[in-house]
Amino acid sequence: MKKTLAIIIIAAIMLTVCACGYSGPKGRYEDPDTGTSITFDGKEAVFTDNEGTKTYPYKMDGETIVLTLTNGRLVKFCSYSEEEDTVYLNVEDGSKISFFKVEE
Repeated sequence: MKKTLAIIIIAAIMLTVCACGYSGPKGRYEDPDTGTSITFDGKEAVFTDNEGTKTYPYKMDGETIVLTLTNGRLVKFCSYSEEEDTVYLNVEDGSKISFFKVEE
């Protein structure tokens, strides 16, 4: 009986953890005006523009995408709207540049 109860509890915990899911961008997002793109795979963000490609590890802090630069500095200039499935680059003047989902 104890063994069965333990299995049920473990299964419930696993289902709870899996149900939470990944909340953050997944796939490739593009700025239609410039063609610049950001691709997210759950661990790394790959920025691609006409000057090349840069890859940074990231994590989500609510709706904020926290990037870890190569020097270890954390930057928080991107945000994500799960409802719109859109990534925003937050500019210093308060405006936002939208990156729309183009592929999974």
